[in-house]
Order: sequence, then C-alpha cells, then structure tokens
Amino acid sequence: MKQLITEIEELVAEVPRQCGLTASTTRSFGENGYQSLQVQIRLVPLGVEPTDEDWLFLHASEEHHFPGLRDRLAQFIAEHRSKEAA
Repeated sequence: MKQLITEIEELVAEVPRQCGLTASTTRSFGENGYQSLQVQIRLVPLGVEPTDEDWLFLHASEEHHFPGLRDRLAQFIAEHRSKEAA
C-alpha cells in the first residue's frame, strides 16, 4: 500500500510540471488503521480567484480504491498536459 501512496504523491507532484496547475493531497486516518486519500487540483492558474467549479477533487475513501485514484490522476495529467510540457 505504501508504494501505491508514493505513486499517487509522485503524480500529484507532476501536475504543476505537466499541466501548469497546483495540486495537493490529503490523507486521513480513522479507526483500525482505516485510511482515505483525497487529491485537490486547482483548475485555474495562481493569480486567478477560483470559484467552486475551479477545483477537481479525486477521492478514495478506502485503500482498495487507491489504484483507481492513481489511474484517474494519471488520466487527468495525460488529458491536461500543457503544450510546453509535451
């Protein structure tokens, strides 16, 4: 599981380089080692005041959903890669 979280965090770090957008990740821990992960991507550049629609939230509420979160994040990067990064 640790490897999968590392992969997701590496993809989050690629969002600014590949897409020119900011992104962050939040990990939550619950009872019995339960863990969830959320990635927030700001869809407008810094300097532009974001509205509610200017955020993308990808969420995995349980560890067995982490592979899907990783795949959705990789797909987002591929679809939104800036021309400068391509």
